[in-house]
Formats: sequence, structure tokens, C-alpha cells
Amino acid sequence: MYYFHQFSFISVFANFFIVPFSEIIIIFSFLMTAFIAFNFNSEWINTVYDLVIQLLLRIIHWFADFDSVFVENIPMNEIEVFFLFVIIYFLRFTVTKFNIKTSTRLIMSFLYS
Repeated sequence: MYYFHQFSFISVFANFFIVPFSEIIIIFSFLMTAFIAFNFNSEWINTVYDLVIQLLLRIIHWFADFDSVFVENIPMNEIEVFFLFVIIYFLRFTVTKFNIKTSTRLIMSFLYS
């Protein structure tokens, strides 16, 4: 948000799908590099690698079509970034010790602010 002045609320949910695929791509890339180094014909790995990348690109484009949750022109300076980090730090305690009391306090603080 600080550098690009934009944020997509769908990105948090999309990363649950995109990050595991990225890990698979990294593993396949390592295998392909090792097979190329040993002159091993790895046509089936190339095919699977291509399928995984095509699937990942389709998922990325599907999430990118959610324009309604994309917010642009967010002005932020260094002080606001600092306070945002402080807020996220204190929200960590609410998430790690999740119970009715802390949840109610969090909801009440949002309602009365």
C-alpha cells in the first residue's frame, strides 16, 4: 500500500492458492535444472511443469477479475505505515488468543471508533 498506493482484499485469500503452486513450480524448476545438467530427457516433467504453470496463471487471472475489491489511490506516508504495523502487531494477540472476550472487545473497538 505504501509503495504502490493500492490494495486488493482478494489478495489475502488468493495467496492461499497461489503460494502452494509457486512452491511446486520452484521444485519442478530445480528438478528440470538437475536433469538438464545430467543430460536426462525429461519430457514428462516439462509437460507437468507446463500444466502447473498454466493452471497457476488461470487461477491468478481468475482472482484478478475481482475488480470490486480492488482499491486504488491510497495515500500513505511513513507515519501511517508505522501505525499500521503497530495495529497489526496488537491484532496478533487477538488472533492467537481467540476467545469470546477478545473477539467482543475487537468488534466493540471497531464499532465505536
